[in-house]
Amino acid sequence: MKNILVKILFFVSVVFFNTSFAATSTLIKTDQASLNLVAGEYANGIVSAGLHYKLKRGWKIYWREPGDTGYPPRLDWSKSENLKSADILWPVPKRMREKLTEGVYSESYGYEGEVLFPIKIVPEDVSKPIKVNVNVNYAICKEICIPAEADFILELSFPYKSEKESSLIKKYLS
Repeated sequence: MKNILVKILFFVSVVFFNTSFAATSTLIKTDQASLNLVAGEYANGIVSAGLHYKLKRGWKIYWREPGDTGYPPRLDWSKSENLKSADILWPVPKRMREKLTEGVYSESYGYEGEVLFPIKIVPEDVSKPIKVNVNVNYAICKEICIPAEADFILELSFPYKSEKESSLIKKYLS
């Protein structure tokens, strides 16, 4: 009887409290920002996810077409497992104009404060967990740009849903 109870408790803990299948990656903090990878839900063959930045006052990152200055985030998914595709959906950026010298301005497009880049992730086989392993290269800028790099890992099994992260991702899709 004791052996059966142990097996039941083990099963319940694996199903309901498995921390290896988290909704967010490790939070990376720098002097300029904090960032992490979040997963929202799996629906219609797609996992909604997002690369979430919280930038400190005065710092910015760039859109896919940064304009005169800047470098947009570049994501490398090559170390992921069971990943068919991952497509970033760029939120509408802010137009930023900076004075370089008298009468000369630089125009760029990017984000300040908080931004989440929604990502559509498609697994190869939904009967298996997906291991999202992404390397992010980006520039974070204030008066100068600083090149930066971050690595994130998320493991997800299906079906999957996280209300908190789904709401955050939907906010940046509209």
